[in-house]
Amino acid sequence: MKVFLSALVFVFSNAAAQTQPDGVDVRRSRLLLLPASTVERSAAQQYGQLMRAAAQKGALNADRQQVERLRNIARALIPHSPRFNQDAAHWRWEVNLISSPSVNAFCMPGG
Repeated sequence: MKVFLSALVFVFSNAAAQTQPDGVDVRRSRLLLLPASTVERSAAQQYGQLMRAAAQKGALNADRQQVERLRNIARALIPHSPRFNQDAAHWRWEVNLISSPSVNAFCMPGG
């Protein structure tokens, strides 16, 4: 069974492009069509719908070993995220695993 992760990450920033000490060029848009709070609220609602749908199908975090592996990877990466977006230091990070017979095939109801 193929397993994939559905991760919703939204990046909001007004900062100009900058080069990090390790040479990574980070470009951030100055164009914000909606307030970050509006987009974040919508993303939280959609994420909640996705998690409920996966739970109803028995596809949410079904493989404990894979979930722990994925969460360990996230624990190693998350502390480095503020280098690329300072707001990431304040995000409520959540890592879940959705099982599906085909990669990227899981959809929310009506989607």
